Amino acid sequence: MKERAGGRGEGVRDEVLFCGWGDHKVLGASLWDRMGGFPGVKHESWKFTPLKGVGEDWVKSVYSESGLGEGREKGWGVSRYDERVREGGWTGVDVVNGVMRGGGEQVMRGVEVMGSGSGGAESLLKSYFGRVLDMRGCPFAVFNTMYTDDVLVIHVGEGVVVEEPIVLNMQTLGGHTVTSRVLFVLGEGSRCTLIEDFSEGFGGGVSRVVPVVEVVLGEGSCCYHYKNQAMGEGDMHFATSAVTVEKGAKYERVVCQTGSLISRDELHIYVLGEGSEVNVGGVYIARGEQCLDQTVLLHHKVPEVVSRQEYRGVLSERSRGVFQGKIKVDKVAQKTDGYQANRTVLLSDEAWMHAKPELEIYADDVKCSHGAVVGELDKQAMYYLRSRGLSPVKARGLLLMAHVNEVLEGVTHEGVREDFRDFVGKILSEISL
Repeated sequence: MKERAGGRGEGVRDEVLFCGWGDHKVLGASLWDRMGGFPGVKHESWKFTPLKGVGEDWVKSVYSESGLGEGREKGWGVSRYDERVREGGWTGVDVVNGVMRGGGEQVMRGVEVMGSGSGGAESLLKSYFGRVLDMRGCPFAVFNTMYTDDVLVIHVGEGVVVEEPIVLNMQTLGGHTVTSRVLFVLGEGSRCTLIEDFSEGFGGGVSRVVPVVEVVLGEGSCCYHYKNQAMGEGDMHFATSAVTVEKGAKYERVVCQTGSLISRDELHIYVLGEGSEVNVGGVYIARGEQCLDQTVLLHHKVPEVVSRQEYRGVLSERSRGVFQGKIKVDKVAQKTDGYQANRTVLLSDEAWMHAKPELEIYADDVKCSHGAVVGELDKQAMYYLRSRGLSPVKARGLLLMAHVNEVLEGVTHEGVREDFRDFVGKILSEISL
């Protein structure tokens, strides 16, 4: 289980814990036992994220595919991106309780979307499954690995450019624990946009979703990766994403979190090639009793890489937010240029934010900075807008939108950027009342 990662990362990645395809369930179970199961408040990285309701009953309710019928007439499959898929040339893929509907197929020239049972998926799974993410300290990723039966594999061929997004419509059946798994591999010089869309579950009951996404960027490739987490108000969402970035590649990711009672979006990025670029960010908007957690580890393992992190949130009522972000720079990673910022607006005296930005630097020739700001809306700005005739609700909505728009401006794809703005604008207008 503890091995040196091979392939392109040979000599760059140190020893890591991973569970390869085929024996992943046995190895995952062994690691799970060694970790002691689900985390608790004694675990440093989980002490500010409430885990009430997370326990062994999750194991008993892990979803089995048997008994779930095919077709959208069963109540699943509706996505807010359906119109874009029908009329905008986007490609939609229905993933219900972690299983792709429709079987393996080549959705466009040079791109394959397939389940793990497809013959074309086997070599990719053997090469990359479980070998992107270092499992240490990732209990929910280990839980996912123990129960993964099917993997959605997306392969973009060498030099292939996909102009319009591939949308993963991630649907869940209420009352179940779902361990969906995605492997996204981009060949050298390719370019593609991927959207993960998590919406409220169907069929009644609380959905407990534990997804893992592994992204592999070949040399000179470009990945635009976006995620919308808008699950039901009682649902739970504990997601782990892991990315390896090779020489000259570019990775962009923006996540929008507004749903679930408790949600954690955990991102691990391993920069393995010089001259690459990483831009990640997120918007989180919480109300009621919600807790939305953003946890990021960006590990610079090679010289001359630029990385940017920008996360912004709005918390109202009794909600809470968590931001844990770390930039780690190895000794050999000279000339690293890293930036990290987290800014949160509190709309209530009962709202609570824990921000923990970190730098762990072993190189001596770098330019890195980090910071966090938590506060109220700018009273002077509110006064200015009110003096121009705007109502308190309208003025507050404009200021909140300007606050999160700094992140949304970083979405390269115009259509995705417009959709994010529309969706976020509606949520902000509701909490501004």
